[in-house]
Amino acid sequence: SGAYERAIRTRDASAEVVSLACPALVPVVEAGHRDDAVADSAVAEALAPLKRHEFDAVVLGCTHYPLLANVIGRRLGSGVKLVDPAEEAVRELAWILFERELLAPSGVAPAHHMAVTCDEAHFATQAAAILGGPEPAVRRVFLETLRLAGHQLWPVLSALPEAIR
Repeated sequence: SGAYERAIRTRDASAEVVSLACPALVPVVEAGHRDDAVADSAVAEALAPLKRHEFDAVVLGCTHYPLLANVIGRRLGSGVKLVDPAEEAVRELAWILFERELLAPSGVAPAHHMAVTCDEAHFATQAAAILGGPEPAVRRVFLETLRLAGHQLWPVLSALPEAIR
């Protein structure tokens, strides 16, 4: 969508930005390959166009790519910083929740509720594999429905940068 490139150029208009779509990596991750020979081969092929560029950072611009961070990091080398937008989104969301006084009180055990815009069953299976526990309870939501209903989460979601919504 170009959202990351626009965000980078907003901060530094002189930055050289190279965008590389890697849709072939999505089914690799969804098949459970995260740090094995299949993942390594797919990452090597996907990143081949970057060989002619010099860079110091890579934005892992798809929710699937951070799951390949070990392989991507090995392929790119230790001199390249990998940026996981999900980590940045969590920091931003925590700040928004703090500002709006929506954080849970200190000492209260958290209750996890997962809402997704994709297939719930598939997400639950993947989440269990990634988090190393039982499948979490997952509910499918439609962002447009939240907006139209004036749901309490809509102001929080709409305050997040477009690239991470």
